[in-house]
Amino acid sequence: MACVDDKTLFDSMIQGGELIVVTNVDLTQNEETILQMMRTADEKQAAGFIINVGQILESVRNLAEKLSMPLFEIDWCLHMVDLSLVICKS
Repeated sequence: MACVDDKTLFDSMIQGGELIVVTNVDLTQNEETILQMMRTADEKQAAGFIINVGQILESVRNLAEKLSMPLFEIDWCLHMVDLSLVICKS
């Protein structure tokens, strides 16, 4: 699991098949940035996005639907370390 704080790094990290977790409010609330991240993820065939509850813009929901990209909300009380443990032990 890697942390990304700008979309330039994001573009170079996506290989395909990833479930992308975005919790940085500076990214999720920047409509242009998050939509571009989703388009890049779709081009590279990422598995989907997870974004914190309350941070999903309507335009993000619309684009996810248009791209048929799975979009999940994660509760603030779930820590990323706990999520990574669940994924790694599956």
